Amino acid sequence: MSVSLPAGGENDGPASEVLEELRQRANALAREMVVAGRDTDVFPQACRAAAVPHPDR
Repeated sequence: MSVSLPAGGENDGPASEVLEELRQRANALAREMVVAGRDTDVFPQACRAAAVPHPDR
């Protein structure tokens, strides 16, 4: 995952509130990915499907 932020203004960087919000969202996404990989086979199947072309396609 990557995030692009506009160029900084006076402080040459995003506000601390923006960084905190991004941190919280990234942590939530990471937890969901761990659960998806552990508790279902949908996420690993999607990864395999994207990485290895199906011979019938």
